[in-house]
Amino acid sequence: MKKFRTLFIPCVAVVMTATLSISTFAFWGSWGGIVGSVVDKIKDTISSIDSSGGSSGGSSSSSSTPSSASLAEQMASNSAAWHVANAAGDTKTMDKLHAANQSIAKQAQSSSYDQNTGSWTMTDSSGNTTTSVVNGDGRNATVIYNTTDSNNQKTDSTSSPVYTDKSIEAYKENGGTNEGLKESYNNTAGTLPDEYGTTTNKTSAAQEVAVAKVILGLTDEEAKQLQNDLEEAKKEYNKAERAYNDAVKNGDTAGAEVANEARNEAHKDAEEIRAGHNYSGDGTSGIENGGSYNNWEEDKPSSSEDFFTGIAQLYTMKATANEGGTISPVGTQQITEGNDVTYTMTAHPHHRIEDVLVDGQSVGAVSTYTFTDIDSAHTISAKFLFLGTVELPTVEMKDKDGNDLSNGLKSGYGISANLNAGYDGVTNVSVKATYHFGNGTKTTVLEESSHGVFSFPKNAQSPIDARCIYVPVETKDGNYAIAFTISATNADGDTISKSTTETIKILGDMYADDFTGDA
Repeated sequence: MKKFRTLFIPCVAVVMTATLSISTFAFWGSWGGIVGSVVDKIKDTISSIDSSGGSSGGSSSSSSTPSSASLAEQMASNSAAWHVANAAGDTKTMDKLHAANQSIAKQAQSSSYDQNTGSWTMTDSSGNTTTSVVNGDGRNATVIYNTTDSNNQKTDSTSSPVYTDKSIEAYKENGGTNEGLKESYNNTAGTLPDEYGTTTNKTSAAQEVAVAKVILGLTDEEAKQLQNDLEEAKKEYNKAERAYNDAVKNGDTAGAEVANEARNEAHKDAEEIRAGHNYSGDGTSGIENGGSYNNWEEDKPSSSEDFFTGIAQLYTMKATANEGGTISPVGTQQITEGNDVTYTMTAHPHHRIEDVLVDGQSVGAVSTYTFTDIDSAHTISAKFLFLGTVELPTVEMKDKDGNDLSNGLKSGYGISANLNAGYDGVTNVSVKATYHFGNGTKTTVLEESSHGVFSFPKNAQSPIDARCIYVPVETKDGNYAIAFTISATNADGDTISKSTTETIKILGDMYADDFTGDA
Protein backbone atom coordinates (compact mmCIF):
# COMPACT_ATOMS: atom_id res chain seq x y z
CA MET A 1 0.00 0.00 0.00
CA LYS A 2 2.82 2.36 0.74
CA LYS A 3 4.22 1.88 -2.72
CA PHE A 4 0.77 2.32 -4.27
CA ARG A 5 0.13 5.56 -2.38
CA THR A 6 3.47 6.91 -3.50
CA LEU A 7 2.44 6.43 -7.13
CA PHE A 8 -1.09 7.70 -6.60
CA ILE A 9 -0.20 11.12 -5.22
CA PRO A 10 1.36 12.53 -8.40
CA CYS A 11 -1.54 11.09 -10.40
CA VAL A 12 -3.99 13.00 -8.22
CA ALA A 13 -1.92 16.12 -8.67
CA VAL A 14 -1.97 15.67 -12.42
CA VAL A 15 -5.72 15.13 -12.47
CA MET A 16 -6.34 18.25 -10.41
CA THR A 17 -4.13 20.41 -12.58
CA ALA A 18 -5.66 19.03 -15.71
CA THR A 19 -9.16 19.57 -14.41
CA LEU A 20 -8.44 23.25 -13.71
CA SER A 21 -6.96 23.76 -17.13
CA ILE A 22 -9.80 21.95 -18.86
CA SER A 23 -12.38 24.07 -17.13
CA THR A 24 -10.68 27.13 -18.47
CA PHE A 25 -10.68 25.77 -22.03
CA ALA A 26 -14.25 24.68 -21.73
CA PHE A 27 -15.20 28.21 -20.73
CA TRP A 28 -13.36 29.98 -23.64
CA GLY A 29 -14.11 27.57 -26.45
CA SER A 30 -16.26 24.62 -27.54
CA TRP A 31 -14.69 21.21 -27.20
CA GLY A 32 -17.64 18.88 -27.92
CA GLY A 33 -17.91 17.54 -24.38
CA ILE A 34 -16.26 18.04 -21.02
CA VAL A 35 -15.48 14.37 -20.46
CA GLY A 36 -13.69 13.95 -23.75
CA SER A 37 -11.85 17.18 -23.20
CA VAL A 38 -10.74 16.08 -19.74
CA VAL A 39 -9.37 12.83 -21.07
CA ASP A 40 -7.55 14.55 -23.93
CA LYS A 41 -6.14 17.17 -21.63
CA ILE A 42 -4.93 14.58 -19.13
CA LYS A 43 -3.13 12.78 -21.93
CA ASP A 44 -1.57 16.01 -23.19
CA THR A 45 -0.48 17.03 -19.70
CA ILE A 46 1.03 13.65 -18.87
CA SER A 47 2.86 13.70 -22.18
CA SER A 48 4.11 17.21 -21.45
CA ILE A 49 5.37 16.17 -18.01
CA ASP A 50 7.11 13.11 -19.41
CA SER A 51 8.87 15.06 -22.15
CA SER A 52 10.04 17.72 -19.71
CA GLY A 53 11.56 15.29 -17.26
CA GLY A 54 8.48 14.55 -15.15
CA SER A 55 7.21 11.12 -14.26
CA SER A 56 8.36 8.44 -16.62
CA GLY A 57 6.12 6.00 -18.34
CA GLY A 58 4.75 5.54 -21.84
CA SER A 59 5.16 8.38 -24.31
CA SER A 60 2.40 9.91 -26.38
CA SER A 61 2.35 12.70 -29.02
CA SER A 62 0.66 16.03 -28.33
CA SER A 63 -2.62 16.69 -30.11
CA SER A 64 -2.60 20.46 -29.41
CA THR A 65 -2.32 22.84 -32.36
CA PRO A 66 0.12 25.74 -32.66
CA SER A 67 -1.21 29.10 -31.54
CA SER A 68 -2.56 31.30 -34.28
CA ALA A 69 -0.15 34.01 -33.13
CA SER A 70 2.87 31.78 -33.75
CA LEU A 71 1.50 30.82 -37.16
CA ALA A 72 1.01 34.49 -37.94
CA GLU A 73 4.73 35.11 -37.46
CA GLN A 74 5.45 32.54 -40.17
CA MET A 75 2.77 33.87 -42.49
CA ALA A 76 3.45 37.60 -42.19
CA SER A 77 6.65 37.50 -44.24
CA ASN A 78 4.95 35.38 -46.90
CA SER A 79 2.05 37.80 -47.06
CA ALA A 80 4.39 40.78 -47.42
CA ALA A 81 6.38 38.86 -50.04
CA TRP A 82 3.10 38.21 -51.89
CA HIS A 83 2.68 41.99 -52.24
CA VAL A 84 6.26 42.24 -53.54
CA ALA A 85 5.45 39.65 -56.22
CA ASN A 86 2.11 41.31 -56.96
CA ALA A 87 3.77 44.67 -57.65
CA ALA A 88 6.11 42.89 -60.05
CA GLY A 89 3.25 41.12 -61.80
CA ASP A 90 4.84 37.79 -60.86
CA THR A 91 1.77 35.56 -60.57
CA LYS A 92 3.81 32.37 -60.35
CA THR A 93 5.59 33.53 -57.20
CA MET A 94 2.32 34.91 -55.83
CA ASP A 95 0.74 31.47 -56.17
CA LYS A 96 3.67 29.80 -54.44
CA LEU A 97 3.54 32.22 -51.52
CA HIS A 98 -0.20 31.78 -51.16
CA ALA A 99 0.23 27.99 -51.21
CA ALA A 100 2.90 28.30 -48.51
CA ASN A 101 0.50 30.23 -46.30
CA GLN A 102 -2.27 27.73 -46.98
CA SER A 103 0.04 24.99 -45.75
CA ILE A 104 0.91 26.93 -42.60
CA ALA A 105 -2.72 27.86 -41.91
CA LYS A 106 -3.74 24.19 -41.94
CA GLN A 107 -1.90 23.81 -38.65
CA ALA A 108 -4.48 26.04 -36.95
CA GLN A 109 -7.64 24.60 -35.40
CA SER A 110 -9.55 26.31 -38.20
CA SER A 111 -8.67 28.79 -40.89
CA SER A 112 -10.21 30.62 -43.82
CA TYR A 113 -9.10 32.98 -46.56
CA ASP A 114 -11.19 35.81 -47.94
CA GLN A 115 -10.45 36.11 -51.64
CA ASN A 116 -12.07 39.54 -51.86
CA THR A 117 -10.10 41.20 -49.08
CA GLY A 118 -7.01 39.00 -49.27
CA SER A 119 -7.14 38.37 -45.53
CA TRP A 120 -6.65 35.30 -43.40
CA THR A 121 -8.64 34.31 -40.31
CA MET A 122 -7.32 31.57 -38.03
CA THR A 123 -8.53 30.14 -34.73
CA ASP A 124 -6.41 28.05 -32.42
CA SER A 125 -7.42 25.45 -29.88
CA SER A 126 -7.53 28.11 -27.16
CA GLY A 127 -10.17 30.09 -28.99
CA ASN A 128 -7.80 32.88 -29.98
CA THR A 129 -8.47 34.38 -33.42
CA THR A 130 -5.89 35.95 -35.72
CA THR A 131 -6.92 38.09 -38.67
CA SER A 132 -4.62 39.65 -41.25
CA VAL A 133 -5.05 43.14 -42.70
CA VAL A 134 -3.00 45.37 -44.98
CA ASN A 135 -2.43 48.99 -44.02
CA GLY A 136 -1.38 51.45 -46.69
CA ASP A 137 -0.53 50.60 -50.25
CA GLY A 138 2.37 50.42 -52.63
CA ARG A 139 5.80 50.27 -51.13
CA ASN A 140 4.50 51.65 -47.86
CA ALA A 141 2.03 48.82 -47.31
CA THR A 142 2.35 46.82 -44.11
CA VAL A 143 0.85 43.37 -43.50
CA ILE A 144 -0.49 43.04 -39.95
CA TYR A 145 -1.71 39.91 -38.17
CA ASN A 146 -3.77 40.83 -35.09
CA THR A 147 -4.68 38.19 -32.51
CA THR A 148 -7.64 38.56 -30.16
CA ASP A 149 -9.03 36.30 -27.46
CA SER A 150 -12.63 35.20 -27.11
CA ASN A 151 -13.43 38.51 -25.39
CA ASN A 152 -12.20 40.29 -28.50
CA GLN A 153 -9.25 41.70 -26.58
CA LYS A 154 -6.05 42.06 -28.62
CA THR A 155 -3.37 39.78 -27.26
CA ASP A 156 -0.73 39.91 -29.99
CA SER A 157 0.17 41.70 -33.23
CA THR A 158 2.72 40.79 -35.87
CA SER A 159 3.50 43.20 -38.69
CA SER A 160 5.73 43.05 -41.76
CA PRO A 161 6.29 45.94 -44.16
CA VAL A 162 6.35 44.90 -47.80
CA TYR A 163 10.07 45.48 -48.36
CA THR A 164 12.10 44.03 -45.51
CA ASP A 165 14.90 41.49 -45.29
CA LYS A 166 12.44 38.75 -44.29
CA SER A 167 9.79 39.49 -46.90
CA ILE A 168 12.41 39.77 -49.63
CA GLU A 169 13.95 36.50 -48.49
CA ALA A 170 10.53 34.83 -48.66
CA TYR A 171 9.97 36.35 -52.10
CA LYS A 172 13.30 35.00 -53.40
CA GLU A 173 12.80 31.56 -51.80
CA ASN A 174 9.55 31.17 -53.67
CA GLY A 175 10.90 31.96 -57.12
CA GLY A 176 11.28 35.75 -57.10
CA THR A 177 14.24 37.33 -58.87
CA ASN A 178 16.37 40.41 -58.33
CA GLU A 179 14.99 41.93 -61.49
CA GLY A 180 11.46 41.26 -60.27
CA LEU A 181 12.27 42.79 -56.90
CA LYS A 182 13.59 45.94 -58.54
CA GLU A 183 10.57 46.14 -60.83
CA SER A 184 8.25 45.63 -57.87
CA TYR A 185 9.87 48.38 -55.83
CA ASN A 186 9.92 50.83 -58.72
CA ASN A 187 6.33 50.04 -59.69
CA THR A 188 5.21 51.08 -56.23
CA ALA A 189 7.00 54.44 -56.36
CA GLY A 190 4.74 57.17 -55.07
CA THR A 191 4.09 59.53 -52.22
CA LEU A 192 4.85 58.40 -48.74
CA PRO A 193 2.16 59.15 -46.16
CA ASP A 194 4.63 60.10 -43.45
CA GLU A 195 7.50 62.55 -43.31
CA TYR A 196 10.47 61.08 -45.12
CA GLY A 197 13.60 61.22 -43.04
CA THR A 198 12.01 61.58 -39.61
CA THR A 199 11.54 59.03 -36.87
CA THR A 200 7.99 58.28 -38.05
CA ASN A 201 9.20 57.09 -41.41
CA LYS A 202 12.61 55.50 -40.89
CA THR A 203 11.22 52.31 -42.40
CA SER A 204 11.21 54.04 -45.77
CA ALA A 205 14.98 54.25 -45.71
CA ALA A 206 15.10 50.69 -44.39
CA GLN A 207 12.92 49.49 -47.24
CA GLU A 208 15.08 51.21 -49.83
CA VAL A 209 18.22 49.71 -48.34
CA ALA A 210 16.64 46.26 -47.98
CA VAL A 211 15.94 46.25 -51.71
CA ALA A 212 19.30 47.76 -52.67
CA LYS A 213 21.13 45.28 -50.45
CA VAL A 214 19.75 42.30 -52.37
CA ILE A 215 19.96 43.81 -55.86
CA LEU A 216 23.46 45.20 -55.43
CA GLY A 217 24.81 42.41 -53.22
CA LEU A 218 25.72 44.70 -50.32
CA THR A 219 27.13 43.27 -47.13
CA ASP A 220 25.30 43.81 -43.85
CA GLU A 221 27.87 46.42 -42.88
CA GLU A 222 27.57 48.23 -46.21
CA ALA A 223 23.79 48.21 -45.98
CA LYS A 224 23.90 49.59 -42.45
CA GLN A 225 26.25 52.39 -43.46
CA LEU A 226 24.13 53.19 -46.51
CA GLN A 227 21.01 53.52 -44.40
CA ASN A 228 22.77 55.74 -41.87
CA ASP A 229 24.13 58.00 -44.60
CA LEU A 230 20.75 58.25 -46.31
CA GLU A 231 19.04 59.15 -43.06
CA GLU A 232 21.46 62.03 -42.57
CA ALA A 233 20.74 63.36 -46.05
CA LYS A 234 17.02 63.00 -45.47
CA LYS A 235 17.23 64.89 -42.19
CA GLU A 236 18.79 67.78 -44.09
CA TYR A 237 16.00 67.57 -46.62
CA ASN A 238 13.41 67.47 -43.84
CA LYS A 239 14.94 70.53 -42.21
CA ALA A 240 14.85 72.42 -45.51
CA GLU A 241 11.27 71.31 -46.10
CA ARG A 242 10.13 72.78 -42.80
CA ALA A 243 11.93 76.03 -43.61
CA TYR A 244 10.23 76.06 -47.00
CA ASN A 245 6.79 75.61 -45.45
CA ASP A 246 7.40 78.33 -42.88
CA ALA A 247 8.63 80.73 -45.56
CA VAL A 248 5.57 80.12 -47.74
CA LYS A 249 3.20 80.57 -44.82
CA ASN A 250 4.87 83.87 -43.97
CA GLY A 251 4.91 85.09 -47.54
CA ASP A 252 8.71 85.03 -47.59
CA THR A 253 9.36 84.34 -51.27
CA ALA A 254 13.12 84.78 -51.02
CA GLY A 255 13.28 82.45 -48.01
CA ALA A 256 11.21 79.87 -49.85
CA GLU A 257 13.62 79.95 -52.78
CA VAL A 258 16.60 79.45 -50.47
CA ALA A 259 14.87 76.57 -48.70
CA ASN A 260 13.87 75.06 -52.01
CA GLU A 261 17.49 75.06 -53.14
CA ALA A 262 18.44 73.44 -49.84
CA ARG A 263 15.96 70.65 -50.57
CA ASN A 264 17.59 70.10 -53.94
CA GLU A 265 21.02 70.01 -52.34
CA ALA A 266 19.83 67.46 -49.78
CA HIS A 267 18.55 65.26 -52.57
CA LYS A 268 21.80 65.64 -54.48
CA ASP A 269 23.64 64.54 -51.36
CA ALA A 270 21.45 61.45 -51.15
CA GLU A 271 22.08 60.72 -54.83
CA GLU A 272 25.83 60.99 -54.30
CA ILE A 273 25.53 58.49 -51.47
CA ARG A 274 23.59 56.12 -53.70
CA ALA A 275 26.04 56.60 -56.56
CA GLY A 276 28.77 55.39 -54.22
CA HIS A 277 26.96 52.05 -54.29
CA ASN A 278 26.26 52.17 -58.04
CA TYR A 279 22.58 52.98 -58.01
CA SER A 280 20.27 55.95 -58.26
CA GLY A 281 17.01 56.89 -56.61
CA ASP A 282 15.86 58.76 -59.71
CA GLY A 283 15.49 55.84 -62.04
CA THR A 284 11.73 55.30 -61.99
CA SER A 285 9.24 56.86 -64.36
CA GLY A 286 7.69 60.09 -63.18
CA ILE A 287 10.73 61.10 -61.19
CA GLU A 288 12.47 64.06 -62.75
CA ASN A 289 15.71 65.86 -62.16
CA GLY A 290 16.66 65.03 -58.63
CA GLY A 291 13.48 63.51 -57.32
CA SER A 292 9.97 64.79 -56.91
CA TYR A 293 8.54 66.61 -53.94
CA ASN A 294 4.91 67.07 -53.07
CA ASN A 295 3.10 70.40 -53.59
CA TRP A 296 5.81 72.68 -54.87
CA GLU A 297 3.32 75.44 -55.46
CA GLU A 298 4.37 78.96 -54.69
CA ASP A 299 1.13 79.87 -52.96
CA LYS A 300 1.07 77.12 -50.36
CA PRO A 301 3.44 74.91 -48.39
CA SER A 302 4.02 71.24 -49.01
CA SER A 303 1.32 69.16 -47.38
CA SER A 304 3.83 66.42 -46.62
CA GLU A 305 7.54 65.96 -46.92
CA ASP A 306 7.64 63.33 -49.60
CA PHE A 307 10.92 62.17 -51.00
CA PHE A 308 10.51 59.74 -53.89
CA THR A 309 13.10 57.08 -54.55
CA GLY A 310 13.35 54.23 -56.96
CA ILE A 311 16.02 51.62 -57.32
CA ALA A 312 17.90 52.08 -60.56
CA GLN A 313 21.36 50.63 -60.89
CA LEU A 314 24.16 52.75 -62.25
CA TYR A 315 26.55 51.20 -64.70
CA THR A 316 30.04 52.50 -65.35
CA MET A 317 30.77 53.46 -68.95
CA LYS A 318 34.39 54.07 -69.87
CA ALA A 319 35.35 55.76 -73.15
CA THR A 320 38.93 56.22 -74.39
CA ALA A 321 40.68 57.24 -77.61
CA ASN A 322 44.26 57.39 -78.84
CA GLU A 323 45.98 60.61 -79.90
CA GLY A 324 44.59 60.61 -83.42
CA GLY A 325 41.15 61.86 -82.52
CA THR A 326 38.49 62.30 -79.88
CA ILE A 327 35.57 60.39 -78.45
CA SER A 328 32.68 62.21 -76.84
CA PRO A 329 31.71 61.91 -74.05
CA VAL A 330 35.18 60.83 -72.95
CA GLY A 331 36.24 59.24 -69.69
CA THR A 332 34.22 57.41 -67.07
CA GLN A 333 30.59 58.15 -66.35
CA GLN A 334 27.75 56.37 -64.61
CA ILE A 335 24.63 55.77 -66.65
CA THR A 336 21.29 54.84 -65.12
CA GLU A 337 20.07 51.43 -66.20
CA GLY A 338 17.61 51.39 -69.04
CA ASN A 339 18.98 54.60 -70.50
CA ASP A 340 20.81 55.06 -73.79
CA VAL A 341 24.11 56.79 -74.42
CA THR A 342 25.68 57.69 -77.76
CA TYR A 343 29.39 58.13 -78.37
CA THR A 344 30.79 60.17 -81.25
CA MET A 345 34.24 59.57 -82.72
CA THR A 346 36.01 62.41 -84.55
CA ALA A 347 39.38 62.06 -86.25
CA HIS A 348 42.00 64.81 -86.14
CA PRO A 349 43.28 66.20 -89.47
CA HIS A 350 45.40 63.69 -91.39
CA HIS A 351 43.84 60.83 -89.42
CA ARG A 352 40.90 58.55 -89.86
CA ILE A 353 38.97 56.22 -87.60
CA GLU A 354 40.71 52.88 -87.87
CA ASP A 355 38.54 50.84 -85.49
CA VAL A 356 36.15 51.09 -82.55
CA LEU A 357 36.21 48.45 -79.85
CA VAL A 358 33.15 47.86 -77.68
CA ASP A 359 33.87 45.69 -74.67
CA GLY A 360 37.03 44.61 -76.46
CA GLN A 361 35.28 43.56 -79.66
CA SER A 362 35.56 45.41 -82.97
CA VAL A 363 32.44 47.11 -84.31
CA GLY A 364 34.27 48.62 -87.26
CA ALA A 365 35.40 52.14 -88.10
CA VAL A 366 32.11 53.76 -87.06
CA SER A 367 31.77 57.46 -86.30
CA THR A 368 28.96 56.97 -83.75
CA TYR A 369 27.93 54.14 -81.46
CA THR A 370 24.88 53.93 -79.20
CA PHE A 371 24.41 51.71 -76.18
CA THR A 372 20.67 51.16 -75.74
CA ASP A 373 18.69 50.01 -72.72
CA ILE A 374 21.87 49.75 -70.66
CA ASP A 375 21.90 46.86 -68.20
CA SER A 376 25.63 46.36 -67.58
CA ALA A 377 28.94 48.21 -67.55
CA HIS A 378 30.67 48.79 -70.88
CA THR A 379 33.89 50.07 -72.38
CA ILE A 380 34.35 51.75 -75.74
CA SER A 381 37.68 52.62 -77.29
CA ALA A 382 38.33 54.55 -80.50
CA LYS A 383 41.49 53.89 -82.48
CA PHE A 384 42.62 56.45 -85.04
CA LEU A 385 45.13 55.88 -87.83
CA PHE A 386 47.67 58.55 -88.81
CA LEU A 387 47.52 58.80 -92.60
CA GLY A 388 50.63 60.89 -93.11
CA THR A 389 51.27 64.50 -94.09
CA VAL A 390 53.17 66.54 -96.64
CA GLU A 391 53.94 70.23 -96.28
CA LEU A 392 55.55 72.68 -98.69
CA PRO A 393 56.70 76.04 -97.35
CA THR A 394 57.73 79.03 -99.44
CA VAL A 395 60.53 78.24 -101.86
CA GLU A 396 63.77 80.18 -101.71
CA MET A 397 64.98 81.03 -105.26
CA LYS A 398 68.20 82.87 -106.14
CA ASP A 399 70.31 83.90 -109.13
CA LYS A 400 73.83 82.82 -109.98
CA ASP A 401 75.34 85.18 -107.43
CA GLY A 402 73.07 84.06 -104.62
CA ASN A 403 70.85 87.11 -104.80
CA ASP A 404 67.12 86.86 -104.36
CA LEU A 405 64.96 87.51 -107.37
CA SER A 406 62.71 90.16 -105.93
CA ASN A 407 64.01 92.69 -108.45
CA GLY A 408 63.68 90.36 -111.41
CA LEU A 409 66.06 88.32 -113.57
CA LYS A 410 67.46 88.68 -117.08
CA SER A 411 66.79 85.88 -119.49
CA GLY A 412 69.59 83.46 -120.23
CA TYR A 413 70.59 83.12 -116.60
CA GLY A 414 70.01 80.18 -114.28
CA ILE A 415 67.68 79.93 -111.29
CA SER A 416 68.54 77.90 -108.18
CA ALA A 417 65.94 76.76 -105.69
CA ASN A 418 66.10 75.31 -102.22
CA LEU A 419 63.13 74.24 -100.14
CA ASN A 420 62.56 72.43 -96.89
CA ALA A 421 59.58 70.17 -97.46
CA GLY A 422 57.84 68.50 -94.57
CA TYR A 423 56.46 64.98 -94.66
CA ASP A 424 55.64 62.29 -92.12
CA GLY A 425 54.17 58.81 -92.27
CA VAL A 426 54.24 58.65 -96.07
CA THR A 427 56.23 56.90 -98.81
CA ASN A 428 57.25 57.66 -102.41
CA VAL A 429 57.94 61.31 -101.70
CA SER A 430 58.59 63.46 -104.75
CA VAL A 431 59.01 67.20 -105.37
CA LYS A 432 58.59 68.62 -108.88
CA ALA A 433 58.85 72.04 -110.47
CA THR A 434 56.70 72.88 -113.48
CA TYR A 435 57.32 76.04 -115.53
CA HIS A 436 56.74 77.66 -118.90
CA PHE A 437 59.11 80.31 -120.29
CA GLY A 438 57.46 80.66 -123.68
CA ASN A 439 58.94 77.54 -125.20
CA GLY A 440 56.62 74.84 -123.84
CA THR A 441 55.88 73.44 -120.40
CA LYS A 442 58.71 71.65 -118.68
CA THR A 443 58.90 69.65 -115.45
CA THR A 444 61.98 69.08 -113.34
CA VAL A 445 62.18 66.62 -110.45
CA LEU A 446 64.08 68.05 -107.52
CA GLU A 447 66.58 65.97 -105.58
CA GLU A 448 66.61 65.39 -101.82
CA SER A 449 69.98 65.95 -100.21
CA SER A 450 68.80 65.24 -96.66
CA HIS A 451 65.43 64.62 -95.03
CA GLY A 452 63.05 67.19 -96.44
CA VAL A 453 65.75 69.32 -98.12
CA PHE A 454 65.24 69.53 -101.91
CA SER A 455 67.00 71.41 -104.72
CA PHE A 456 67.23 71.36 -108.53
CA PRO A 457 69.44 68.62 -109.94
CA LYS A 458 72.76 69.52 -111.59
CA ASN A 459 72.14 71.03 -114.96
CA ALA A 460 74.03 69.28 -117.77
CA GLN A 461 74.23 72.59 -119.65
CA SER A 462 76.16 74.22 -116.82
CA PRO A 463 79.95 74.08 -117.12
CA ILE A 464 80.19 74.21 -113.34
CA ASP A 465 77.44 71.62 -112.63
CA ALA A 466 75.21 74.25 -111.11
CA ARG A 467 71.94 73.02 -109.62
CA CYS A 468 69.63 75.20 -111.59
CA ILE A 469 67.23 75.61 -114.44
CA TYR A 470 67.90 78.12 -117.25
CA VAL A 471 65.60 80.82 -118.51
CA PRO A 472 65.96 80.72 -122.31
CA VAL A 473 67.59 83.87 -123.59
CA GLU A 474 64.81 84.43 -126.07
CA THR A 475 62.25 84.62 -123.25
CA LYS A 476 60.33 87.84 -123.48
CA ASP A 477 60.01 90.24 -120.59
CA GLY A 478 57.12 89.45 -118.27
CA ASN A 479 56.02 87.46 -115.23
CA TYR A 480 56.42 83.69 -115.28
CA ALA A 481 55.20 81.12 -112.75
CA ILE A 482 57.10 78.14 -111.38
CA ALA A 483 54.80 75.64 -109.59
CA PHE A 484 56.38 73.41 -106.95
CA THR A 485 54.46 70.26 -105.90
CA ILE A 486 55.28 67.66 -103.26
CA SER A 487 53.42 64.36 -103.51
CA ALA A 488 53.53 61.09 -101.56
CA THR A 489 51.61 57.91 -100.79
CA ASN A 490 49.79 57.87 -97.46
CA ALA A 491 48.95 54.97 -95.12
CA ASP A 492 45.80 54.16 -97.06
CA GLY A 493 47.73 53.97 -100.35
CA ASP A 494 46.30 57.23 -101.60
CA THR A 495 48.36 60.00 -103.18
CA ILE A 496 48.43 63.22 -101.23
CA SER A 497 50.08 66.45 -102.37
CA LYS A 498 50.67 70.09 -101.61
CA SER A 499 51.62 72.83 -104.08
CA THR A 500 52.96 76.36 -104.02
CA THR A 501 53.68 78.80 -106.84
CA GLU A 502 56.51 81.31 -107.16
CA THR A 503 56.49 84.14 -109.73
CA ILE A 504 59.62 85.27 -111.63
CA LYS A 505 59.87 88.64 -113.37
CA ILE A 506 62.01 88.64 -116.53
CA LEU A 507 63.55 92.00 -117.43
CA GLY A 508 65.99 92.14 -120.33
CA ASP A 509 68.46 89.48 -121.31
CA MET A 510 72.00 88.38 -120.56
CA TYR A 511 73.45 90.00 -123.68
CA ALA A 512 72.95 93.35 -122.18
CA ASP A 513 75.66 92.32 -119.72
CA ASP A 514 77.80 90.78 -122.52
CA PHE A 515 77.61 87.48 -120.69
CA THR A 516 77.30 84.09 -122.23
CA GLY A 517 74.91 82.97 -119.53
CA ASP A 518 77.03 79.91 -118.67
CA ALA A 519 76.63 80.53 -114.97
